Amino acid sequence: MRRREPTGPAQRVADGGNLYSRQGVDLVLRTVSKVGWYEYVTEYRFGDDGRFTARLGATGDLSPSDYTSERYGRPIGPGATDHAAAHHHNAVWRVDPGLGSERIEQFDTAPTGQQGRRSAILATTRTAIPAERALTGANRRWWRVVSDAAPNDDGHPRSYQLVTGANDDYESRPEMAPDLTVTEARACEKFASFNLDPECAARSVVDYVNGETLTEPVLWVRIGFHHLPRDEDQSPMRVHWQGFDLLPRDLTATNPLAPSARASINGRP
Repeated sequence: MRRREPTGPAQRVADGGNLYSRQGVDLVLRTVSKVGWYEYVTEYRFGDDGRFTARLGATGDLSPSDYTSERYGRPIGPGATDHAAAHHHNAVWRVDPGLGSERIEQFDTAPTGQQGRRSAILATTRTAIPAERALTGANRRWWRVVSDAAPNDDGHPRSYQLVTGANDDYESRPEMAPDLTVTEARACEKFASFNLDPECAARSVVDYVNGETLTEPVLWVRIGFHHLPRDEDQSPMRVHWQGFDLLPRDLTATNPLAPSARASINGRP
């Protein structure tokens, strides 16, 4: 299914008696796949601000064969009965940015130990990721893929920032442990696990990481959801979502959707 969907308020500023505001719009693509008792909605959103969103939504029914004890599930029948098993939904997206010559950078922000007038002073450091690696998220840590092609009109390199929301780890499978894995692009490396392409000897994203220098990086983004069933999951189950955003960072020198009266603002007003 393909459609345009409003996203609510996109921007607003009141200045000198004038109000500048607009509503946002996404182009949305969705498919539905039935796997066992679940039905999975794959959704891609292309925002009018250049943002790209990938999400997986799970709906359908709880499996009638996956009931267990109180220790491993939650009661969804009358009283303390019918303990539906807790379980994980693990999704990995293979993202090939296609920005031309690219590199990966990691940003970390931490307290400096200094105190300002009203709050602590934090500093941000940038670390290059020059070779294939499995990466783990942390508080105030984020990654971006940077283009070494033409910069924007301010001379800043164009990039996309990886933005993740809620993300439950699943350490039981090695390929599901990293939050982000970056590898050099290989046509046969198609799937994060159980890759059966005969051109690849490796079978999972763990095997793709061998320290090779990144010239055309691929991002393997893992987002997990630990599902602890609840009464409201029956039936049918309301969709629960997991996913990430690729946020444009410095693709343009200013807001491309700015009203003409604000278009000249660039840098300190």
